[in-house]
Amino acid sequence: MLYPVEGLPENLSAQELYELGLKYRLAGWVGVAREALQRASDLDKTGRLGSKARKVLRTQLPRVEVPRPAEERNIEAYNLMQSDREEAKKVFQELMNAYPDFEWPFSNSARIKLAEGDIAGAKSIVRYLLQVNPELLSAIDLMIRISIAEKDLDQALTYLDRALELYPHEEEFKQLKLAIKLQSQGEPAKEIPEGLAPEENFALGLELQAVGRLEDARVVMQRVVDTCDGENEDADELKERAKEFIRTQLPRNPICSDAQQRCIDALKSMATDQKGSKQSLIDLTMEYPNFEWPFLFLGNLYMLDGSFRKAERLIRRVIKGNPNLVKAKHLLITVYFVEGRYGDALTIIDEAISQAQNEDDSLAFDLLKAQCQLQNSR
Repeated sequence: MLYPVEGLPENLSAQELYELGLKYRLAGWVGVAREALQRASDLDKTGRLGSKARKVLRTQLPRVEVPRPAEERNIEAYNLMQSDREEAKKVFQELMNAYPDFEWPFSNSARIKLAEGDIAGAKSIVRYLLQVNPELLSAIDLMIRISIAEKDLDQALTYLDRALELYPHEEEFKQLKLAIKLQSQGEPAKEIPEGLAPEENFALGLELQAVGRLEDARVVMQRVVDTCDGENEDADELKERAKEFIRTQLPRNPICSDAQQRCIDALKSMATDQKGSKQSLIDLTMEYPNFEWPFLFLGNLYMLDGSFRKAERLIRRVIKGNPNLVKAKHLLITVYFVEGRYGDALTIIDEAISQAQNEDDSLAFDLLKAQCQLQNSR
């Protein structure tokens, strides 16, 4: 268990302060998290680490300082949310009355209301939160859930876009957005449209990858790379994001249409015929040993079955052949988390952090590392 200290040591490096700040943020100790992250930012004003620290300060911590007793009561109530919901609600309400600028009791209360089906009550709280702190990620996330519960898909997409502006590589937000778009608009057209702007091609590439059309995704992402002329910083950034997507989100080698379609069919049949889907994936791994996706989906099925060692072997095989594939790293970390193998998870996370090419991927793994270290210390 992580407890706050009275004043952090003065001789800590920016990296040490940043890592401490993330752990204290996840443990719920707002004041120490703020101090550590602010000092990390001050020590690394122009570097990636300082930029990440400022993003966490801006989007994941309360906007104003919070008294220690309020932090303690919020943590106590948070820990009661599963075992004694009524008592948790009572404490959160007391905190909301006493500390109207402390966002976390409000977001926790809204989560309870949403779980209980009080959508209007949850929405009222979250609207207030977004007035107090428009960039608070937990409030934006709650508004996404509320919009889905209200079946207002356009509103859900609006808030998902806001969340992805803050965290472009957050896998859950990306998958939610794509799922909603597919539900409301259907799958992308079979023919790749011509004449799209680079931004449109990039968005299309994300959708194509999500539905398994990996080679089409490669084509449109390469168009982004080829058509961004570098006249401004936005074009340069989009070009780099497309190159990074090709490198970290797609198969290392081109995939034939037969293998790709059979993989899509296996995934579509998974809900109704898991046994047949598993056999199809096994066949694909035998016939196309360089196609990563069947190995990963099969590994995920083995993990759900409790066959963690089988899952680990398959995923490690993929990583050996394609060490840049972020999807494989996340899945292996999940296997280790479920098994409680936090030391092994930390090894993979540290490797991923060292190889991350952009701030957002790096921050995602930093938060995973902090969570893993907290779990490992209990």
